[in-house]
Amino acid sequence: MGIALFIKHDMVTAERSFTNPGIQEADMIHVVFGLHMYQPPTQFPHILEKIKKESYEPLLRFILAHEKAFFNLDVCGSVLELAEKHGHQDLLALLREAHARKKINLVSTGCYHPIFPLIPAEMVERQIKLNNEVLQRVFGGVAHYQKPLGVFPPEMAFTPDITEPMKNTLALWTITEDIGYYDFYRESPPADEILKYNEMYIFLRSNMWSCKIAFDEPHGRQFAQDLKRGMRQWVGANTDCYVVLWMDLETFGHHHPNMIGHFLSPFLDSMNGEMKLSCPEELITVFKKRNRIVPPCSWSTNYQDFQYRNYFPLWNNPDNDFHKMWWHLARLAHEIISEDRNPVLLSLYDRAIYSCQTWQYAFNNKELAGLGLPYFREIVQNTDHPLKSDAIAAIRILERLLK
Repeated sequence: MGIALFIKHDMVTAERSFTNPGIQEADMIHVVFGLHMYQPPTQFPHILEKIKKESYEPLLRFILAHEKAFFNLDVCGSVLELAEKHGHQDLLALLREAHARKKINLVSTGCYHPIFPLIPAEMVERQIKLNNEVLQRVFGGVAHYQKPLGVFPPEMAFTPDITEPMKNTLALWTITEDIGYYDFYRESPPADEILKYNEMYIFLRSNMWSCKIAFDEPHGRQFAQDLKRGMRQWVGANTDCYVVLWMDLETFGHHHPNMIGHFLSPFLDSMNGEMKLSCPEELITVFKKRNRIVPPCSWSTNYQDFQYRNYFPLWNNPDNDFHKMWWHLARLAHEIISEDRNPVLLSLYDRAIYSCQTWQYAFNNKELAGLGLPYFREIVQNTDHPLKSDAIAAIRILERLLK
């Protein structure tokens, strides 16, 4: 069933047609199933090859083959650039075919996966625009392609402030985790209305249902039954509602080898007149809206973190010396590239701030945490900025912490 969408946002009117499985009936449970596709710009070629064989290729082929498959796919430009660089044209062809056949709804994100709330607003805007440029290059010639209306903030790291630079890219909606909402408002997040703040629609991923898939490896048919029952208990038997599931694409095949056959296939087979796969753009046309502030959160923020206002503990923990010095260096580098206005240094900075470095250090993976330092070193080596000596000192401290 095709749904035409006309949404006026700032100075843009977007017209989309989404063909999703299922037929709209009364008391429908809409399932927004999202997949996050990202690899850091420093990823080793053999690891990319392994993930491609274990996850990307089999999952995309499954999506193309299954009649009811329809997923929202946020794609980082960095993984597409790596695919281009290392000759994975077959992977790009599968992505294009899935889009052309309306089996995936593309969602934008930060091109090199920085944590949006922790970088300057103009860099948030730049990262989204860079990502849209890569998507245009890869998908631009494919039937039905238009610039995505949604933005997935890397790691679902969100603060209300990032809605402003998102709006500047003409995005319509974004997403974050529901744990912060639970804790802040002491109530369940809405399942029959959509939150809105600063003229942006904000969807909340269900932590409970998403983590059941990602970590418990349930059987898809049983999960579908549990989800239907749980949603009816949540909103009542006679109410249209929705739930947002979102996780790493690598969940299927790389993290859990049997999850396509064990979960996805029987789950999709369970789609019927009571439950259908949808996209956020479609939900915006179906549900009423509610203006409300959404608190800071990420999909790695737990209740204790929220209580201590440590919203992004795996990337900016005040008790982590590496995190503190890394962000000090990132701020110095930003000041350098902002004043030098050198496009080469700016391009290095775009990649230097990818999130995996501080994340890896949080788990004591020091070798991987240091892979981004060469970007910073190259910025510093190619500038005469007065902050050069401060940046060199910060790099040396980080090098010691990595030993």
